[in-house]
Amino acid sequence: MLRSPLDTHIKELLTENPALGVFLDAIREFGGIIETQSLFEHILNVCIKIFKAEGGSVMLFTGTNKEMVIKSSEGLKSEIIDKAKVCYGEGIAGWVAQALEPVLIIGENTDPRFTSMKDKARVIKDSIVAPICLGKRVFGVISLNNRINGTFTEKDKELLMGVAAVAAIAIERMELMSKQQQNIDTAEIITNVSTALGRSLNEKEVYRTVCDFLKQYMDFSVFAIFFIDSKTMIYTPIEPISDSLMEDVKRHFSNFFNSHSGQKISPAELTASMESDFPPLKSHEQLHIGSFLDMPLSAQDKVFGDIYIGSTGMDAFKETDMQVFSIVAEQAVNAVRNASLYTALEKKYKEASETLGKMKAVIGGAGK
Repeated sequence: MLRSPLDTHIKELLTENPALGVFLDAIREFGGIIETQSLFEHILNVCIKIFKAEGGSVMLFTGTNKEMVIKSSEGLKSEIIDKAKVCYGEGIAGWVAQALEPVLIIGENTDPRFTSMKDKARVIKDSIVAPICLGKRVFGVISLNNRINGTFTEKDKELLMGVAAVAAIAIERMELMSKQQQNIDTAEIITNVSTALGRSLNEKEVYRTVCDFLKQYMDFSVFAIFFIDSKTMIYTPIEPISDSLMEDVKRHFSNFFNSHSGQKISPAELTASMESDFPPLKSHEQLHIGSFLDMPLSAQDKVFGDIYIGSTGMDAFKETDMQVFSIVAEQAVNAVRNASLYTALEKKYKEASETLGKMKAVIGGAGK
């Protein structure tokens, strides 16, 4: 049976270091790890042990942008970790991610492609950097610095590419698991919120149900719903509030009204009604909304209101918060419409009952 150069190198390494078999077993464990940060740490720890490196790091691209950040590291100072952000194609790590090729550096870095990445604060006698990729899809890079015994070799570079490929498979598997779990969670959220809102027969109950449901999933300072026709804002403070914070909320809704109604009103012209069992705690600070989420409420292509949560924190809401908010807001649209219909029918029934009562009284009086 023919053996690949990688198989031959692994066999040589096993001969030189029998304990390496334990580390290869650890690599196989990549697929059994289900927690993201644990996976990144395990990948780095295994590589440091296999290659007897003093330190290293795992850098991954974040979100949809082309910027890598350190997800796990060993031997790096915290200030370096916090500031380390590498763009696609930038420096050693960026070049490796773009070219999908590993790099081996021995001694002083004189390669003109990477001279801008010299770090005078750290002494690096040798290093290897390999892309974590599957085909043309790159997740990030893994870097190892300063082999304890001797220096890194071309064979080490080849082996690190193999380890990085296994790591890429594990990361992709983790992504798929996350998406599947997200789909499960989404279905669960829709079921729970629609069930809860289905029991809400008036607008006040809908309002409280939506607010209580959102509080289970995220932190925010104030919750509010605005209705265009009545120019009314109903709000619930979750945290201590100030007049300046409420002015921010009113300003948002006045701008919303002006953009959807074709009319112009100022924040002071809005009707504000608080929905809470307890009086709000007043803050002595001049608080302001640092970030918010909102979604227009619409039916038959007509916008009739807006649902809103605001926080005093900057960048307070994560992508998962936005997804939950979007799901709940969409369910709230139907609940508000149903509650309005129920209220209207209840009013008509009451009016009809009163009219029938008057008619009976007239008939009864005429019969005497």
